[in-house]
Amino acid sequence: MALAAGIGLAGAAPVWAAASGFAGDRASRVFYKTCMALARRDPGRALGDALAFDATGAAYPARHCAATALLRLGRYRQAAVMLDGLASTMKRAPRQLRSRIFHQAGLAWLSARDVTRADAALVRAVALDGHNLRARADRGLLRAQTNRMDEAIHDFNAVIAAAPDDDAVLVLRAATYRKLKRLDRARDDLQRVLKRKPDHADALLERGILRLVRRDLLGARADWKRILQVAPGSAAAVVARRKLAFLNRRLK
Repeated sequence: MALAAGIGLAGAAPVWAAASGFAGDRASRVFYKTCMALARRDPGRALGDALAFDATGAAYPARHCAATALLRLGRYRQAAVMLDGLASTMKRAPRQLRSRIFHQAGLAWLSARDVTRADAALVRAVALDGHNLRARADRGLLRAQTNRMDEAIHDFNAVIAAAPDDDAVLVLRAATYRKLKRLDRARDDLQRVLKRKPDHADALLERGILRLVRRDLLGARADWKRILQVAPGSAAAVVARRKLAFLNRRLK
């Protein structure tokens, strides 16, 4: 399972859009918007521009653009250090803004394969803004992937309480319930998703796994074959093909 918010453009959106006053004067805001657009097309040039503009005193937005460029260049550890430092020093910034930057730092740390620092950044993101549901979901996923299942369920519960139709998080919670052997609860979450979206690829994939656990081999195969029909190019289809090959060997 990939992290819900991802990294790159989704993980480094222009966070000053909702706090333009804090971004400084008009020149700083215009530079930030231009720099973030450039980071998508030419991150090397954007990085140089951001570091040069940082020297003029417009530190916060310029550093965020520099970190975004570093992400685009695959220099995840440097980006994570910069984002962590940025969020830590912005003491007077809106809590929601700092939360988003700590969230991005957490994703960058994950890309740098530093789980401990990723968890710490996500903890700070959630502490600053309990309504940052994407940070909460990503913290839950990280904890599920590091065998902290009960803590993961706690985070997923909070997200679903605030956003009952968040299908991605319902599937993540179902997978976590399955790993905890709470199979009926896993089934219930998947039914919620599939009732609304019968061809939801990730939910079909997880229901197939759940059916396999319950020794319903034909049901599992039906779910995975359905993924190949409705979403053949998806990540779920890649896993479904692998599982179908395994299952077909068992059914011979």
